[in-house]
Amino acid sequence: MSDQKRLEEVFRLLYEEKKRLEDLEKELGIPKSTLHRSYLKWLESVVEERKRTILELEREILEKRKEIENLKKERETCKEELREIRKEIESLRVIFSEHNLTFEQGIAITKKFNDLRREEESLRAKVSQLQHEVSELEIKRRELELEVEKVKEENEKIKKEIKKLEDEREKLIVEIIGLLQTRPDFEAH
Repeated sequence: MSDQKRLEEVFRLLYEEKKRLEDLEKELGIPKSTLHRSYLKWLESVVEERKRTILELEREILEKRKEIENLKKERETCKEELREIRKEIESLRVIFSEHNLTFEQGIAITKKFNDLRREEESLRAKVSQLQHEVSELEIKRRELELEVEKVKEENEKIKKEIKKLEDEREKLIVEIIGLLQTRPDFEAH
């Protein structure tokens, strides 16, 4: 509704209320001044309510204007992006036509190329991961080789110890036999 129509409606309502007030004055026999004061208080409350409503509407209008401004800016940004996309599409058309390709064929090739690029990146990542695993396994292999060397060295030490102990045992057996032979109660078997 336009502002003029709203005002006309408000004045019409006020006029009707004034007529009702006059009718009420006649029916009730209340003095006009008392009714007038009551009417003015009521009218003031209506005016205050209308002011609040107007302020709320003005606030909403301000918010909507801000939203509209933001949408206009966004629309301009989108238009600029669309112009850039159109330029890119046109440059792609030129490139594709230079290679005797239709736009659709060029896009299909580009898509395939992008798919291959992603696959290459995936494979590179796998290769990198496998190289890392190989490096870790190489370190583990070296550690195990060192451990094997230590075990071999210990094994050699143990063999030497065993040989030494066997030699000592042989010497002890020879000594024991020698001691036993020198004993008078020993009988040779």
